[in-house]
Amino acid sequence: MSQLSPFGVQSNIVPPVGSPETDDQCLNDTDDDGDGTVNDGCPLSGCMEVDPNNSARTRPVYGAVCILKTGAQGGVSGQRGQLTIGSASCEQTSANTLEHDFHYGTNALCSLDQEVNTGTGNILGLLDGLNARLMEEGLCDELYGAGDGFDDFSDVLSLIGAEPGEPVTPSPDNVFSVNSCAVTSGQGGIPADPNGHVHTYTPRAIDLVIIDQIEQGSQTATITGFAAFYVIGCYDDGIATQTKLAIEQDLSSFHSYLNQCNQPRAHDDILGIFLKSLAPPEGVVGDPDENLPLSIVLVK
Repeated sequence: MSQLSPFGVQSNIVPPVGSPETDDQCLNDTDDDGDGTVNDGCPLSGCMEVDPNNSARTRPVYGAVCILKTGAQGGVSGQRGQLTIGSASCEQTSANTLEHDFHYGTNALCSLDQEVNTGTGNILGLLDGLNARLMEEGLCDELYGAGDGFDDFSDVLSLIGAEPGEPVTPSPDNVFSVNSCAVTSGQGGIPADPNGHVHTYTPRAIDLVIIDQIEQGSQTATITGFAAFYVIGCYDDGIATQTKLAIEQDLSSFHSYLNQCNQPRAHDDILGIFLKSLAPPEGVVGDPDENLPLSIVLVK
């Protein structure tokens, strides 16, 4: 993948002590099984769940509102998920470009099992970059929506295989594709990248990096996957959970909760929804065998 938003969601599981805690036991901060370890066997991130096909791995919680914890209260040695992906190579360490990279996405091509550098310190640059990105939305709404300025879920995404008029709402099972409404830096009123690079992106549709566990003292993590993410907006960590629950009461209509992360603060978190999506592969489209006239590759 390229054009990634440099935020890593941890995919590991707290090592189980005997029988692991499961399901709702992972949603509290108590030692439900009395083995001396809270939430053993549970995903490290509330955005992840145990993969039903492989209990040793996790996957995003598709179709539910997720809170990306960027607030100042969490993290290992100041690490709260920020990654420092270079402009030309995934292994590079970018310097003070978090705001730029979250605005436009990173040009570097990253692959599974690749090492990526983790960042520390002030994460407000990430939120400022997201604000700049969301300020450029509206094309999806103009082409597919009601013309109110916000790129609603149904403006940005199409449901693969849907019947005409079928509602497009978040779901744990549906597979989506991003509508053809991306903007390009330096074109159509969108500011040019100050570095002269060209980026094409859909503001509320971002691609996040799934990584293994952030270790104390470590400066790198391993990429274990990529995930499509629809951004709802930014909320103070004191109301993020109640806002998440309120939105989930009616996922067919949450327009009133969309915001553009204006004037973010150190305690703001990002709310959004992980999606199953189909996207063209990066740099691997081709004929795997010279004797075959055509090859089609699907990537989920």
